[in-house]
Amino acid sequence: MENDGFGVAAALSGETNVTERFDKTATAMTDYLRYAADSQTAQGELIESVPFVSIRWGYFVVPFVTERFAILFAVLCIINNRKSQNVPLCKSSTLAVLECRYEERLGLLQTIGKDINQIDAGAQKAEVRLQ
Repeated sequence: MENDGFGVAAALSGETNVTERFDKTATAMTDYLRYAADSQTAQGELIESVPFVSIRWGYFVVPFVTERFAILFAVLCIINNRKSQNVPLCKSSTLAVLECRYEERLGLLQTIGKDINQIDAGAQKAEVRLQ
């Protein structure tokens, strides 16, 4: 069942263009006041608001330059790190952490400079028992 009425139900159900309805209401009210039997002419000034936008392009220079340098820095980092593609990833191995020793006098974790392959070979030879 379609609601062809102009009531609140039509507006709430989303079937009515509310902006158009308000425009028609404002026009009807203005016409009633303009053309009524007791209407009077009034003199006055019309004030109209006109939006004005001024863009100061100089303020955009710093963000644009910063963005360009950030992109350049990222590209240079990618190019520079391509040289180390064949380096083994010791940070992804838990064996590298197990090889570290705590140095009390320095308060640091230290390790002797073993390669991840040497650490892996040593781990293959070691026997471990859970107690």
